[in-house]
Amino acid sequence: DDIILFGSFTSIKAEVRDDLMACLRQAKEAGAIIIYDPNFRPSHLKDRERALPLIKENLEIADIVKGSNEDFQLIFDSNSALDTNEIVKQNGCRNFIYTANKYGVNLFTPDFHKVFDVPRITPVSTVGAGDSFNAGLIYGLIKQNVYSSDLESLPLEVWRRVIYCAISFATHVCCSYDNFINEEFISSFDM
Repeated sequence: DDIILFGSFTSIKAEVRDDLMACLRQAKEAGAIIIYDPNFRPSHLKDRERALPLIKENLEIADIVKGSNEDFQLIFDSNSALDTNEIVKQNGCRNFIYTANKYGVNLFTPDFHKVFDVPRITPVSTVGAGDSFNAGLIYGLIKQNVYSSDLESLPLEVWRRVIYCAISFATHVCCSYDNFINEEFISSFDM
């Protein structure tokens, strides 16, 4: 019943790859929810061809893939949520969250596709927004008592609360130079 978030370029480094994959396989067998965020940056483009098979393997082991439009444009040269979802699905993951900053969040599950609007804000800093979205996603899954066995048929209303939480966390961070979720926000946050 644990939740494991992995990603970034570290997840495809040769030095840690075997141990990471062994840990993820063991966690998956034990019933953990595995979330993958590729967090692929322009500086990684020179290694894209070498990284692509490893990224696809990461998609396959994940229960949820969450990434930004920028990530998938760099990785797959994909410019739409629908096209990217097809790639993610072909590589074995059926729950996909595609963030596109002010253009909203696309959620794809085995049962539906839903687009969530995001609040219109003037960001102070976007540093930490993706990480805070991930924190909100995990917090929302925990607060909604979601387990790996639930993901195959999780109702829209539960997903709506989870995604609302993730968007709220990211929005909060974008409105501050602190780049983290503060205690005051958490103590007043209501799902």
